[in-house]
Parts: sequence; structure tokens; C-alpha cells
Amino acid sequence: MLDGKQGFSKPVNTGCAAARAPWLFVLNDDTVCHDDCLSRLLAGVAAHPEADFFGALMLYYDDPAKVQSGGHGLASSGAVYEDYAGDPAAEFTEPLALFGVCAGAALYRASVFAELGGFDEDFHIINEDVDFDFRLQNTGRQGFLLPDAKVLHRVSQFMGTGSPRMIHAYLKNRCCYLVKSVPPQFWRDNWREILHWTLIDNAGWIRKGYGGPLVRAHWDFARLAARMLRKRRAQSAAMAEHGQRVVDWIKLPIWDARRQPQPPAATPPPPAPARERLSRELERVVLGTLTRAVALPIMAPFLACLPMMWRIDHPGGGNRGEDA
Repeated sequence: MLDGKQGFSKPVNTGCAAARAPWLFVLNDDTVCHDDCLSRLLAGVAAHPEADFFGALMLYYDDPAKVQSGGHGLASSGAVYEDYAGDPAAEFTEPLALFGVCAGAALYRASVFAELGGFDEDFHIINEDVDFDFRLQNTGRQGFLLPDAKVLHRVSQFMGTGSPRMIHAYLKNRCCYLVKSVPPQFWRDNWREILHWTLIDNAGWIRKGYGGPLVRAHWDFARLAARMLRKRRAQSAAMAEHGQRVVDWIKLPIWDARRQPQPPAATPPPPAPARERLSRELERVVLGTLTRAVALPIMAPFLACLPMMWRIDHPGGGNRGEDA
């Protein structure tokens, strides 16, 4: 029995360690499964013996005709997002290969979950499944979305969408997985997108009034940075062997995965007067420049990890020492 609030990673790991089944079904407490969900997942296991993880098709609880998550997608910025979000659920009829899966409704092979050490308890809550996605890929694992296994999801009932606590956890753990589990091949090809997106995203949170959670997130990451670097070193051989798989999963070649194409409005609004457009553009540029200038020094703990990551990934390029 666990006392008090323990986040997500530790309770799931504790339960999975006690389980004796060959497969582990991880399910959020703000979800409702269709009656045949588990049987559909097990049918997928039988149909794809080569796979080590599966995802149910997660639908919005209040709008079950739309997909909330069809697994995790990957952008060149290192952003991992809920793939197919907002798409009509009826369009999904066949299994799809996945980069990773939302742990809100995920089926993992128990032996693989144990081999990889389960979810990283340093993440506590949020992005622990993203980190696990990378670790699965770094060890050559395969997975599928099984769209006939359906789960309704109320979305962020525990922490609240957009709450300071949620934003703090998201930003801290984003730094953690980028340092710990994103392989060197991905960093080599996409370091500009990663750093650009991180800076722009941080500046965006400042503009929205979340400077406090942003600062606390990077402060808390600084306390975990050495541990993340040690964990990177522990999986460096696996990343060197399989890291190109992660690069091959890039789906959105843009720095911010959330900027996905939107359908045009039925009736476009009339253009604003030229003076108003110029004023808005100046405001955007000035505010963007100022917030980026503030965000950059906040990123110092994350940026300080980059040369140590390089030394871990390129042991022949210098003394490995005790960087972490």
C-alpha cells in the first residue's frame, strides 16, 4: 500500500511488479473502457507476436466520435504529441505501427517493462510514458495502435489542463527525457530544431503568465540533471545501436508539433486595416524578443548538459571521467 499522492510512475511500477501476467494493461483513472477493449487488445497480441507494446484508440469522453490519442507522434524538435488528435474515430479500422503510446491506455509486454525498469520514478508524473517510448525504441522494440480497442478519456482530470502544477511537471520532464533518452543520432540531425523549439516554447509560457512554473521546472531539473546524465550513459550502447530508429519515426518536420495544419475557416474574416496589422506585428516581434531574452538564461541548466551529453555519446572524443 502506498501512502499519500505518489504521482503516476511509482504506483504503476509497484502494481506491475506485483503482477504475474505476461502482459500489463496500464490505464488512467479518468478513462472508461469499451466492454470488449481488453479482448480486442489480446487479439492484437495474438496477431502481432513480434510487438512488445500496444495502444488502444483513446476517444474524447464528451465527444467519442473524435480521437483524443492514436498513440504518440514525434516531431524533429523532440516534441512528442498525441497523434491523430481530433480526427474522426471512424477512419481508423486497421492496426498502425507506433513510435510510442500514451500510458493512459497501454498494453506492455511484462518482461520488456521489467527489463527496462518500468517508468522512471524521477519523472513522478507526465512525460514518463514519453521517456519510455524512447527507451523502447532505443532497444529495438515494436508497437501497434489497435483501433478496435477503444477507451474514453476525460483528459487531465487529476491535475487539470493548464494548471501550474501540470505545466511545471511537463517542462521539467521535457528536459529530463531530452537529456536522458533522446539518442545521439536524433540530436545530431535535429539539434537546431530542439533548441529553437525549447526556447520558443519557454518564451510562450512566459507570455501566458507561467514564468513561475517555468523557473521552478528548470530549477528542479537542475537537481536531477546529474542523474539523467548517468542514466543516459547506462543506455548509451543501446542508443548507439538503435538510435536511428528514432530519427526514422519523425512525423512532423517542424519545431513545434502543436502547429499542425488547420482547415480554413468557412468565411474568412475581413482583413484588418494596415495600421492595425503593423501595430500587431510590432507588438508580436517586440514581445517575442523580450520573452526569448528572459527564457534563455532560465534554460541554463538544460544547456549546461549538452557538452556532457556529447562526451557520453562520443567517448573517444575526450576523457569520459565522471561527467555526471
